[in-house]
Amino acid sequence: MARRRTITPPRKMKPAILVVCEGETEEAYLDFLRHQYRCPIKIVSKILGDDINERRIKSLQDSMKVSGNDIVYTFLMYDRDVAAMNDKIDKLSGVKLCSNPCVELWFLLHISAIHSPLSTKQCIEHLRQHNVFWGNYEKAFLSLKQKECLWSNRLTAVSNAKLLLEGKNPSSTVYRLIEFLETRRK
Repeated sequence: MARRRTITPPRKMKPAILVVCEGETEEAYLDFLRHQYRCPIKIVSKILGDDINERRIKSLQDSMKVSGNDIVYTFLMYDRDVAAMNDKIDKLSGVKLCSNPCVELWFLLHISAIHSPLSTKQCIEHLRQHNVFWGNYEKAFLSLKQKECLWSNRLTAVSNAKLLLEGKNPSSTVYRLIEFLETRRK
């Protein structure tokens, strides 16, 4: 008498997140989030800068899939300080994680509510002056103390960012990624 083999269900990929970002500062922050959340989510950040288009995003999504039915959640993390890039980003598919004027505003929202318009330079200066952990801030690098500040105040930053008008200066929609990760963490 022959044995019957049990049929195994098809393999399912864990939910994957693709975050296409502008530069190394965003990538450093995303790498930090990937380590902190430790949930069954794969975050792949790809620096495309201004060389972003729908075809490249689709190619990155396809490379992450194990089967055709897998879902890749796509986010675009860009600064709003370059007008030409804003139009390009707005036309692409994916959840926009944009900060106006720059990603450093998102970092600043972890320690302070901001309501007045800032230039990129002013934003970085304000960040460096506002808190002892940020006095030595360098783009594309986050110290252990800065990471601790970002982690322990992430929900404060979400609240502060939601008070701002999207697309205006200042504003940041990076909170959408934090909320997304928080719901999958539980």
